[in-house]
Amino acid sequence: IPRLMFEKYLKTWFVLDLASAVPVNLIVTLVSNGNRAASSSNKILKALRLFRLTKLARIFKLKSYLGRLEVMCGIPPALFDFIFLLSKVIIIAHFLACFWWGMCSVMSPVGQAWFDDSNMVGTS
Repeated sequence: IPRLMFEKYLKTWFVLDLASAVPVNLIVTLVSNGNRAASSSNKILKALRLFRLTKLARIFKLKSYLGRLEVMCGIPPALFDFIFLLSKVIIIAHFLACFWWGMCSVMSPVGQAWFDDSNMVGTS
């Protein structure tokens, strides 16, 4: 089965993943090199970033994959729905925390944010 998955990935998503993994910012910097004549090539390279958005199409397939996983594992539907809801809550809480951290880092003077006081920056 892993071999079949690998072959299907190569036929479907590999090219898109490879194209979206190209460091566009680095290429734009190298191509432009401070030259205004390269602005048209910059626009083309920036358009390549749109390939990254197509990777989001995988999210639409997630529901069908989760349904198959539920059947294969024999998890009761109520438990599976609870786990799915809990994961959504955790993801939303994470994004809200990132938002508030970003707002605090933008709005607070340098060195006076709440995370500066608690030595949270640079620790992991």
